[in-house]
Amino acid sequence: MKEFVTKLSTYLPHIVVQHLVETYRRSPDSLLELPQRRSLRTACLFADVSGFTKLSEALAERHGVRGCQYVAKKLNQYFALMLRHISRHGGDAFKFAGDAVLVIWPQSDNLAKTVHSAVQCAMTLQNELHDVDLGDARLSVKIGIGVGDISVLLIGGHQNRREYVAVGSPLKQAFDCEHAASPGQTVVSKKAWPFVQEFFPDIVETKREGVVLSRGCKYTPVRATRQHLLKIARMVEEAAYDVSESVDKLQKSLRNLIPAAIYNMLHEGFMHPELRLETWAEEVRQVTVLFVNIGLEEADSLAAARYDDAVRRIQDIFTSIQKCVYQYVG
Repeated sequence: MKEFVTKLSTYLPHIVVQHLVETYRRSPDSLLELPQRRSLRTACLFADVSGFTKLSEALAERHGVRGCQYVAKKLNQYFALMLRHISRHGGDAFKFAGDAVLVIWPQSDNLAKTVHSAVQCAMTLQNELHDVDLGDARLSVKIGIGVGDISVLLIGGHQNRREYVAVGSPLKQAFDCEHAASPGQTVVSKKAWPFVQEFFPDIVETKREGVVLSRGCKYTPVRATRQHLLKIARMVEEAAYDVSESVDKLQKSLRNLIPAAIYNMLHEGFMHPELRLETWAEEVRQVTVLFVNIGLEEADSLAAARYDDAVRRIQDIFTSIQKCVYQYVG
């Protein structure tokens, strides 16, 4: 049981796991209540990989229908390098969206140092991963940085399936800044820049969205640390060793945030480690994709970061979508 709880936690963002463990310690019965919101004041980074489309086209032309397998392998290699640097700088990979990743730093008692860590992480990514030659194409990254109050929402619940989403103005800052960046550039939002301005003396370019940092620019570094991530990992281990029946509720709350296909693979692999199912988890299948724009205005998501009634509105919308999707086996 305890090992499986720890295993499940590695498939979720540290920030979400921290919220669940703290809720478990405070009131195990409230773990399964929805919606839930956790607020934190911190920095976020949004990175988008450039060159992915060209890579996909080149591999499809060379390998035909098997091209997507090679795309996954190449992209995994690139993201593995990216995630290693993100983790070293204390960032938490919160969400992947195709060839992009949203990173949120756990809240600390020193916001300026957190922003400094986020920007330094971005510079490391640019210096190490710009114009990487993967044989069939070259990949680079564009990055945006934001800061302020973020809320992580746990919503859904239909057929016990939950989702976690992040809302708040720092995300919009990061998205807008990334959109304004060119490959090899990091754009730091106007709200984040004052926290790090003194450490970057040679800035010459600004945009409407923020300050542009190019590869190789000089700056004063901050000591990179994974302290907060390691602290959360220890919290999970301590909670997993709880001998009370309540730990089942913690496992269920983790399980409900993981897609069923992935959970089933994890459970079967845990019960039969000799199968090495995680090694073979990557698969190619034909699917039909439905993309739904639920029509929320920017003000709606920003309000959900602060007000309970806005969170409940998003909860109602999302559960309605879940019911429709699951009715048709989506």
